[in-house]
Amino acid sequence: MKLRTHILLMLLCFSWMISFSQNTVEFRQLRGENVPTQSITYAVANDSLGNVWIASEEGVLKHNSEFYKIYNSYNGLPDIIGNRIKEVFVDAEQRIWIGSEKGICLYNANLDVFEFVESAENYNPSLIDVIVEDDNHNIWAGGYNGLWRYDENESSRKFIRILSNHNVQALHHTKDKLVFGTQRGVFYYNNETNLVEEVEIASEEKNIRFIISFNEQILIGTKTGALYQIDNEQRIASQVNLDFQLSDAITDIIKNSDNTFLLATDGDGIYKINSDFKKIDHYTENPNEAYSISSNGIYDITWDSEGILWAATYGGGLNYFNSGELPFQNIRHKINDENSIITNFTRAIAKDKNGNIWFGTKKGVSILDTRNNSWKHIKSLSKSGNDEDVIVLALEPDDNFMCTGVEE
Repeated sequence: MKLRTHILLMLLCFSWMISFSQNTVEFRQLRGENVPTQSITYAVANDSLGNVWIASEEGVLKHNSEFYKIYNSYNGLPDIIGNRIKEVFVDAEQRIWIGSEKGICLYNANLDVFEFVESAENYNPSLIDVIVEDDNHNIWAGGYNGLWRYDENESSRKFIRILSNHNVQALHHTKDKLVFGTQRGVFYYNNETNLVEEVEIASEEKNIRFIISFNEQILIGTKTGALYQIDNEQRIASQVNLDFQLSDAITDIIKNSDNTFLLATDGDGIYKINSDFKKIDHYTENPNEAYSISSNGIYDITWDSEGILWAATYGGGLNYFNSGELPFQNIRHKINDENSIITNFTRAIAKDKNGNIWFGTKKGVSILDTRNNSWKHIKSLSKSGNDEDVIVLALEPDDNFMCTGVEE
């Protein structure tokens, strides 16, 4: 049977004022062939060889473009350390450090195993949450039983406890001082004088989760969503007024190449904010969107040298976003969401004189309003006037009109 296709040209005139400025961020979940996927990941770090190191509930994962490997108590981790690894850190010499509930290990590249680092005390560092390096390349670790420093002396090569009366939950080095956070607030530690100085916080929200500095500005995030910045001259922390509600823990803040920031939370995804702490975007888990982030519990985020953003999540494994793919915007239909293109089957695209983007699909026309990120749909294009689906094969702008070619 010979089919004839009739093309009906229709003139449609609309006056919606729309401008094109949509920016889609697509997160993907890291998966390894023949390797179990770890759903609970706590921290992520990158070395100069292109390896991504991931601290997880079930060991340490190493990923690069060629392979994916897991280190656990059966392969590469000492039995004493356990499999629950909370921290991973790459120092200036590209040594890989990991911290767990039961101590700290250092990676031996020659043997491809992690080796336990002993303590100079009768007990080991415990519940390690953070490992950092100062300007003199000293390695510091913060945990439940205090602040620890690694002794590089060949006769020792052990961790020495420096402070014993603080449960260190956050740690950062700036200039000649360490800044650390506990359940009771923020403190400076001077390694030269061995003195501890408390930072004044005019609030009861003092349970500190994260500390970072950018230039001269020190930012502090709490477990209840409060964000502070420190005045270095007066040693006072003042609360930052965010233009969005936040009650979940602030777990990380990193700076983007365009001088904006990403703020990670344990429960509310990732916020993109500007230098005035105003929200630009918000990335959260969406079960109807295939490329949303896979969990709102974000423990750690970092950019690597290739422009890839890595995010360690609770329950969603390791997610990544390749910023190099941004020029190619992928617009997809979202299940059960009218505010998306009506179908992924498209045959024509055109831009009218007002900047509106028209998509010809097998279910009519979808029009993108990216100023407020909304869509409008024209379904009734059938010659018979009913609501049956019509395939739009062509779109051609003509001054105030858009000509459409449809298959009847």
